[in-house]
Amino acid sequence: MNKKIIKDIPWIITLISPHISFIQHVRYKSPSIILIKGLKEFKIWHFHVVRRT
Repeated sequence: MNKKIIKDIPWIITLISPHISFIQHVRYKSPSIILIKGLKEFKIWHFHVVRRT
């Protein structure tokens, strides 16, 4: 495994954690507006992760 990826795992987990709680939140009350907003944020977040690695 790439050493850089291993080094970045704590950083990646830190970024993923809010999304896990977000997904749990959406599961209980899922207005599509919140879902769309979350997907936009996730795309931005994913773009930064891909760009960093």
